[in-house]
Amino acid sequence: MLKALQHNTLLQIVFILIAVVALWLRAFVSPDGMEAEQYFSPIYGLLHRLLIGVPRLALAIGLLLMLAEGIWFNVILSNNKLTKVNWLMPALMFVLAMSWSGGRQSLTPMLLAWLPLIAGTSQLLSTGNTNLEVDRIFNAAFLVGVAALCYLPIATYVVPFLFLFVTYKSYKWRDIIVAIMGLSAPIFLLLVYAFLTDKLEYYWILIRHDIIDIKITFDTSNVVATVANVIFLLLLLWGFFSQLATIKDNTIQQRINTIILLLPFVATLLMLLYDKIFIVNTQYAALPFALIASNLIATDRKKGWINEVAFALLFLTPIILQTHCFFHI
Repeated sequence: MLKALQHNTLLQIVFILIAVVALWLRAFVSPDGMEAEQYFSPIYGLLHRLLIGVPRLALAIGLLLMLAEGIWFNVILSNNKLTKVNWLMPALMFVLAMSWSGGRQSLTPMLLAWLPLIAGTSQLLSTGNTNLEVDRIFNAAFLVGVAALCYLPIATYVVPFLFLFVTYKSYKWRDIIVAIMGLSAPIFLLLVYAFLTDKLEYYWILIRHDIIDIKITFDTSNVVATVANVIFLLLLLWGFFSQLATIKDNTIQQRINTIILLLPFVATLLMLLYDKIFIVNTQYAALPFALIASNLIATDRKKGWINEVAFALLFLTPIILQTHCFFHI
C-alpha cells in the first residue's frame, strides 16, 4: 500500500478525503459547537462570539483551515527537503493529529493558533547558512505573539524559542532583544486597544490569572479514547526517537531545520499543564507529529510490513475512535 501511495498523488488525495469524511462526518451530523474560551484568547474569543450561533459554519471554517495548514506545512517540508519521500503524507498526518481526539472537530483555539505558528516556523528554517537574520527573528517572534493571542498557553513557546539561539549558536544580545520586542509587539498593541476602550485593568487581571492557572488533571473514563491516545503517544515517541537517530546523517542545514521542527515538543509538554496531562490533546503536537510520522513510515526497512502496520495504526485508530463516538451520540 505505501509503495503505491508514494508514486500516486491522486491516491494520496483520496486517503486525505477519506480521513476528512470519516473524522468530521459525526461533527456535521451532530455539531458540538466551538470550544469555550478557557483562557484569555482575544482573537479566538472574537471568532467564538461571531460563530457560536452557527456551529456548522464554524465546522466548515475549521475544516478548511486545517486542510490549508496541512498542505502549507507539506509544501514547507518539501521545499526544505525534510521529508524522505516527496508526497502528501505530512498533510495527512497533520489532519489525523488535529482530528484524533473526539470533540475537536471544529474551529479550536489550537487550530487557529497553528496558522501564525506555521508562518513563524517557516521564518526560522535555515536557507543554507547557519546564521539567522534579525528581521526573521522579529517576524517569527511576532507571529508567536499573535498565536498566544489565539490561545494563551502558546506563551510556553518562549521556552523552545530560547533553544533556537542555541541551535543557531547565536548568543548576541541584539538577537535576544529583537526576539523579546517581536514577542511583546502583539501584546503591546492589545494593551493599547484595552487602554483606549477602558479595559486595561480587566485584561491585565485575566492574563495574570490565566498564565498561572495550571491544572494537573487526568481523565481515563473513556476506554476507547484512552487506548487511541496511548497508540498516538507510542507512535509519537517511536517516530521522535527514529528521527533523532537519523539526524546525524543529514546536512547541517537539514539538521538545523529538523531540530527547529522538533522544538515545539517542549512547548507541547508545558501546554499540558494548562490542559489534561492525559488524555493528551493531540492538536498540541500536530506539527512535529506530521513530520516524524510521515518520515517514520517512509524509512527503508528490511521488513516492509513494519511500515504497513504503522501506517494502518496511524490511519485507522482515529477513524475507529470517531466511528465509536458516532454510534454513541
